[in-house]
Amino acid sequence: MAKMQFGTDTLTGLNVAVATHKMAPHELQESVNGWTDKEGRWRVAQGPTELYHGYTAISCFASGRMNGADHLVWMDGDTVYDNGLNVGTITAGSTMKIVAIDDKFLILGGTVNYIYDGNHIREHGALQPEYMSCSCWSGDTPTASNITGITAASPCVVTFTAHDLIVGDRVYITGVVGMTEINDGYYYITAEDSTTITLDLDSSGFTPYTSAGTADSRSGLDGVYKWYITSVVELTDGRVLESRPRGLRMMDLAAAAPVDYPEFGPDDGWEADEVVLKSSDFVSIGYDWTANSNDWKLFTAYGGAAVFDISGTQGTDWVPGIRLYRTKAGGTDFYLDREFWQGDAVVSTFSDATGGGLKFPRVYGNKKDIDLGAVYTASATDHSNPPVSSLAVTVGQLLFVNDTSNPDRYWWSHLDGIEYFNPLNWNTVRDAITELSLLGREVVIWSQDRLWADRFTGGAPDLREIITDTGATPGDVSVTTDDGVLLLSRDGLWLFDGARVTKISRRGFDGIDTPTSIAATGDTVYMSGAHKSYVVRQTDSGMVWHEGTAEYAKCDSTGGNFYAASARDIVKLFAGERDGGTFTTAAFSTGKEVQVDRVILDIEGPTVPMVWVNGNRQSDDVPHIADSTDEAGARRRVWVEIPHLSNHLFYVKVEATGDLYAYGVWLEVVG
Repeated sequence: MAKMQFGTDTLTGLNVAVATHKMAPHELQESVNGWTDKEGRWRVAQGPTELYHGYTAISCFASGRMNGADHLVWMDGDTVYDNGLNVGTITAGSTMKIVAIDDKFLILGGTVNYIYDGNHIREHGALQPEYMSCSCWSGDTPTASNITGITAASPCVVTFTAHDLIVGDRVYITGVVGMTEINDGYYYITAEDSTTITLDLDSSGFTPYTSAGTADSRSGLDGVYKWYITSVVELTDGRVLESRPRGLRMMDLAAAAPVDYPEFGPDDGWEADEVVLKSSDFVSIGYDWTANSNDWKLFTAYGGAAVFDISGTQGTDWVPGIRLYRTKAGGTDFYLDREFWQGDAVVSTFSDATGGGLKFPRVYGNKKDIDLGAVYTASATDHSNPPVSSLAVTVGQLLFVNDTSNPDRYWWSHLDGIEYFNPLNWNTVRDAITELSLLGREVVIWSQDRLWADRFTGGAPDLREIITDTGATPGDVSVTTDDGVLLLSRDGLWLFDGARVTKISRRGFDGIDTPTSIAATGDTVYMSGAHKSYVVRQTDSGMVWHEGTAEYAKCDSTGGNFYAASARDIVKLFAGERDGGTFTTAAFSTGKEVQVDRVILDIEGPTVPMVWVNGNRQSDDVPHIADSTDEAGARRRVWVEIPHLSNHLFYVKVEATGDLYAYGVWLEVVG
């Protein structure tokens, strides 16, 4: 009887884009723990390489770029790790999530959102001036200090028995005998000690001082003014975080107890009182009513807890301070009056029964409009801290987060001010938000039953609802690819291409119950559930699927690589030691019944795989014959004997127990 061979020299995997799983002759029915490349070569998938191990209960994981390098960041209990290094602790919630954003990592799921920036783990936001002892008060009889001497020099130095003025204050001098040129003028203090002040004045040509004279703090201002305080924090890299401005209130000096201590708390308003001034009035910023002291206070710890949660040592790894702003006469913009930082000579720390923080000197608010500094860089409603969130996505230079307290609401902030949120910058959908995704310049917002896309044109929301039969159940996960957003759900894989949602079906795919992770890099997607995982390569003609044994609940990608976490280990996927794998070809046919004599494999690798035809195992007693070479591991053609089997359709299953490349499979039949 005549012998013939038929089969394929290209193994490209299972392509689900062809309708109802109709496969071309060279394609596979199944690939488990294997992989096919673009040239049609199947190989055993490279198994995961353990990078870090010995942890107890890794709850969240992400990979991304930071400071020009790849970083793997995860939490084990309350501890945060970066590439295996313990970088700090936070109090973890029941469900934690890490998202790589703009050279940083956003950590969600705790009582507040956190940012890890490579130097600090810090509360996502700014140190807000919510616990302060500071007031604004004015009068028409400023305290005058008696002058005992003035130098005719540059700069001019004025001497007193004592004074309460500080650098940055402006003084009004009058009543001087001898050096009358200095009378009735306003001068800024550039230096001071307990008995002298140095002025921004060249008095070297003045008449010598004889006697008398006073210096006082009258404002020299006419009109309506407001003063605001912001808390500032300088980070290790020099970046400054600035809070929302706290408007100062006017205090009534006649009241025995003007306000309970501290004078500002979280429930107080943020708007400032108006201060009406004429030139002869004074205005004082500060004063601790409880201690009857000119100093005023900003709490960095209150009631036994840190007001601002940040890793490192205060004053060294992060430096807090205060900025004082003022409007111009009758104006609304805030201009910098002066600022103080921990470490400045006039700033000290304090600790009492209520808490601790920084203590600042009383200042006189009497700078000329022209001498004020930069305008506050945002409106009074900006620089608030974000809501507690469980989801986040970046779209261009915008960061979007959900609001766990208002589950139908999402917020946005510009990445160049990522610590700051405007309380007005939020939008709402009609259902509780379950997943946020990215598609081009749009944020994709999933609820359990609906889908929206927000294009955000012109800096304002441009929300459109996508008509779809599906949504995202809490716990479903998504990833963005060149084709669109892939949503891994309990009932399969869905693709949103920007216009419509399409279900991508696959035989056996419904076995991936309880979706846990999905990640993509290049044309490759990894997805995992409670019992199965898949690796998918996206091609021009569709998706090529491979079932896997590497199941990880937490997976991400960066730098073209996949990384994953189990409860105890961090691994690099598809690299390192090889594992075993199998593939099953599509059915081959000659159109008539024939008898199989043997299977011919074009392979490369150290071992010869086990072979089945139509479920029948190869012969155990007849060895294979090496056609090309006997060199172990080299590419060669081998013959595998098969028990006599007759049929008109044949499929071949190949199982490798070690590393293997397969270039082609043929059947040699008699018929």
